Amino acid sequence: MGCVICKNEIDKLKDSTGKIYWEHGHNAYPVKEGKCCSKCNNELVIPYRLTLAKIYDIKNNHNLN
Repeated sequence: MGCVICKNEIDKLKDSTGKIYWEHGHNAYPVKEGKCCSKCNNELVIPYRLTLAKIYDIKNNHNLN
């Protein structure tokens, strides 16, 4: 399965012993529909979600400082 953002292979997450505990990727929404790799999740999806949350708060006069 490939990342819907960068098209690279979805990485397999491993515990400290090297045992795979997750290999289905991360939810890429709202950047794209589908699953993404950890790199795209950390560098694109999560920052985008945080930006959207901040914009929502600004528009609704909330302050999350």
